[in-house]
Amino acid sequence: MSLLVVGNIAYDTIARVKFLPNRNQATSIENIILSNGGCAGNVAVVANNLGVKTSLYSAVGEDFRDSSYQKQLLDFGIDLSYLQYTTELTARSFIFSDERENQQIYYYAGASSKLVERYVDFDRFTNIHFTAGEMSIYKNLMEKAKSVVISFDPGQEMFHRPVKEQIIDCLSFVSYLFLNEHEYRFLLDFIGSNDTKDLFGRKMRAIIVSRGKDGTTLYYRNEKIDIPAVNVKDV
Repeated sequence: MSLLVVGNIAYDTIARVKFLPNRNQATSIENIILSNGGCAGNVAVVANNLGVKTSLYSAVGEDFRDSSYQKQLLDFGIDLSYLQYTTELTARSFIFSDERENQQIYYYAGASSKLVERYVDFDRFTNIHFTAGEMSIYKNLMEKAKSVVISFDPGQEMFHRPVKEQIIDCLSFVSYLFLNEHEYRFLLDFIGSNDTKDLFGRKMRAIIVSRGKDGTTLYYRNEKIDIPAVNVKDV
């Protein structure tokens, strides 16, 4: 198995707050973590650690070159030959969550917004996973990768993107669609439906919807499987 991950690389600031403030309010930060992230970067690291030969297609800034993040990915053996360097800063994500796991996310796209379509030898890959990122180029890439199994996890990008052009129109090329419960409801509302089958494109094999403490639901064309969450002490 060989995987190309398309999407953003970012530096993450992850904070636990006392409560999520309303407009013109403030809150206190109880814990803060600075980490290497971005949806594509995270997926690439996990896939690589599972033994999958992985490449990254993403745009970064010159601040990424020779950084500890770049070194980490190279040390893992992840192929960075499809990275595009731009004059913008590498993307930044600021994630705030309360004790109930409610979240607010502020995202600076930076270099990731400059991702452009370039030649990819799709014959090198058995699978391509599209994460949150510069979705304006995704449909064209998907069209050229018809022989490859495509999965798509648009994430919270969908809430500020042209949904029809950059998400709905991509679904006919997608085999596996990953959503959380909020994103799932948002897409159904957008197409004016309560039936999950209406999200199935012609190649779709399954839609995977995460539901937090309630686990995950797998939707197939004619079947639904609920998978309970697993309680763990540490991750």
